[in-house]
Amino acid sequence: MTTLLADRFWQCDRDLADACLLHPFVRGLADGSLPPWRYRDYVAQDAFFLRAFAGAYQLAGARCADADGRALYVRLAQGVEDELQLHRRQAERLGIDLQRVQATDATLAYTEFLTATAATRPEPCAAAAMLPCLRLYAWLGAQLLPALAPSSPYGDWVRAYADPGFTALWRLLAPRLAGAGADSDELAALHRRAMHLEHRFFAAAWGGDAPGRPLVRDRSLDFLSLPKVGGGRSAARVRSDCRMADRRACRGRSRHHARRGEAPGKSMHIDVTPSAPVHWAAAVGAELVVLKDASGGIHAIDWEWTDAGVLRLVPAADAPRKEDLRLVWKGVRDLHGRTLKLEPTVFRLP
Repeated sequence: MTTLLADRFWQCDRDLADACLLHPFVRGLADGSLPPWRYRDYVAQDAFFLRAFAGAYQLAGARCADADGRALYVRLAQGVEDELQLHRRQAERLGIDLQRVQATDATLAYTEFLTATAATRPEPCAAAAMLPCLRLYAWLGAQLLPALAPSSPYGDWVRAYADPGFTALWRLLAPRLAGAGADSDELAALHRRAMHLEHRFFAAAWGGDAPGRPLVRDRSLDFLSLPKVGGGRSAARVRSDCRMADRRACRGRSRHHARRGEAPGKSMHIDVTPSAPVHWAAAVGAELVVLKDASGGIHAIDWEWTDAGVLRLVPAADAPRKEDLRLVWKGVRDLHGRTLKLEPTVFRLP
């Protein structure tokens, strides 16, 4: 079996890999400029993550139909245990009690995503969700090693992930993507979600959004808007121009909705999944989107981030059906806090 499918996903998600490499937390590992307290917090969170990662391997192995697959996941789980040994040594040196670590939101988002995928989806889906961690860290180690400052106190971290033995791990897992039970679109979405969570993990370890230059160039991002009614759904492409960043805020409602006091329609919703991490900078309860009809009339709409990491929009029950509606986006900012102008999302409710 080959790594062709994994290579395709990696190339599609290289923007997120580059964003991780350019993040000041990662750059600080190579040049030694990373503040020790930030690295200390990172070690604690990563150890928490790795324990969940090993558990996800066990769940994925239990869903394998073949003995070779089950043996592979046992081997990969042992590799996580070896990695945890490094963390335990570092934790002892840094004075971290790993049994008392409280996971951050970024850590929980990642571990819950992995656990849910491995427990409920076919085994190739678990492989797609877990592969980015292995491949990204191996790639980061290889990219950072030539620039590693001799004085960097984080040299062991860089050398550990640049080791060919660590690179071999993702190559062992990659062929599992080709198993039965999942389509390539779902695998690609899981892979990208995991890459997004990797970047969010580094951002959380840094303590928030990175200062300085944007992580990637300005570019047009695709969103997929999926109006759902019952079991059916139709799709409309959405184009928006924004920078790479992490999302903020959890839920809210339009001011128009709050002013009129209308109950939102619960019979349908619209899921908006960004193809890259986006910084939704609206505060809880703030206005993020406004729903307008063809004549310019404004209709109530609620919004919230789901556990799956998509933006869920719930129009009011009186929103017009079978005519063009526009979602006018507000409160979306780049890394420097500048408001971004996004093209309205045009769609129809059945």
